[in-house]
Amino acid sequence: MCEKIIGRIPSLTAEERLQLRHNCLRATARSADSLVVQEAKRVLAELDALEQREARVLARLPASRRIEYAFRRLPASDNERRAIRLLLERSAAERPGAVGQRQIALTGEDAWHRHIGEMCRTRRHLLRSAEQPRWDEQPAVDPAAWAAPLLEIDTDEGKVRLRPEAMAAFSSLGYVEAPAA
Repeated sequence: MCEKIIGRIPSLTAEERLQLRHNCLRATARSADSLVVQEAKRVLAELDALEQREARVLARLPASRRIEYAFRRLPASDNERRAIRLLLERSAAERPGAVGQRQIALTGEDAWHRHIGEMCRTRRHLLRSAEQPRWDEQPAVDPAAWAAPLLEIDTDEGKVRLRPEAMAAFSSLGYVEAPAA
């Protein structure tokens, strides 16, 4: 059983990893069965080792490659891909001086931003930069904050722009067409 869990760790979302960690910590603290405690400690050790390896790799990657890595590790669902495409299709205007960046009006009727935020929240362990706190130590925030690696949100103008590095990553993955040069 422990081997199956350890084998699934790389494909777990941030919430699933956090839940696994809590379950293992609870098992080590409460279980009277030494085998259960030993297996929980083994899973925790594997989880820690994987997260340390990922952190070392991610620290060296530029933002576009980090986004691409996150979406190769946990591919976008059909709904997430639709949200990405909707962001681009609903573009109102090009940002002056920025080829390939698109912006749309941020309105209450646009639900795409919740999907983008949720998409980033589940991949936050793979999207964070070296300067950001550990993903499991961050307080709960609204979906727009989780989307920061992908979007630039200008609340003054009410505009949202896809970051160039996100556009490059999504183009590389085939989620969107590459911007025209």
